[in-house]
Amino acid sequence: MNNKLTIFFVILLAFGLGAFTDFYYWKQYAPAPVTNITNVVEPVKYAVVDVQRVISSSSDVTRLKEDQERQLVALQEWIKGPNEALEKEKDEKKKAEMAEKFQRELEEKRQEIQVNYIKDLQRIDTKITGIIETAAKAEGFSMSFSKGSLLHGGTDITDKVLELVK
Repeated sequence: MNNKLTIFFVILLAFGLGAFTDFYYWKQYAPAPVTNITNVVEPVKYAVVDVQRVISSSSDVTRLKEDQERQLVALQEWIKGPNEALEKEKDEKKKAEMAEKFQRELEEKRQEIQVNYIKDLQRIDTKITGIIETAAKAEGFSMSFSKGSLLHGGTDITDKVLELVK
């Protein structure tokens, strides 16, 4: 029993010394407490942008829509040629081969138009995002949000962005 009591006191002493040295070390090397928090954290300013309005007012987007319409009209005109050739062909086997070839060509043209449209759209999106970021930083804003995503607060900089986008 005496032996168990001795072991208990040795363990208790070891834990006590460990806790004391940790406390002493922490007290000695701990960073000083911050007393004036306003000097440490800058206030956050939020910018709000009506992105839909910016996009609809963008000359790049207008040009892209017009170009897309021209390409679709050209595709419709192209379709007339193969359709006429199919109507004139009397041999069913040749007609089937021509229709298959026509379908492949049409799909290739559609994919090309789609890929170019997506590339142009991404380029415009990157440009508008950059303009919004530049305008927000120039005005001293920490963050910018789409008008629909922020329920309360923020300063609307849509008009400033519109000036830069046009």
